Amino acid sequence: MQKRNEAAFDNWWACLRPDEREGLDRAVCRRAFFAGFTTGVKPENKRFVFSAGKRRVTVLAPSYGAAKRKADVILTKRVEAEGRSPPASEWRLQPAVAREATS
Repeated sequence: MQKRNEAAFDNWWACLRPDEREGLDRAVCRRAFFAGFTTGVKPENKRFVFSAGKRRVTVLAPSYGAAKRKADVILTKRVEAEGRSPPASEWRLQPAVAREATS
């Protein structure tokens, strides 16, 4: 079963005229579409980036508290997928400083 954003992209791609599709790179369009789709589905959500030790996690949530809870769940799943156990108490999440693009 396709994810909702993948189905939406496929529908959008199919709506384009063939001559429009020729000049576009499907992979680049897909990434741009997913970024806009994710943000547009729930416009009240904000982007939060947390770090816990060497690990970083980015989440979309309406508030800081909700973002912290989501980040905790995501980090726990990632660690369990590696075959390790998460910390006994909660993760010590710190707001991460966004990396600036340097030219």
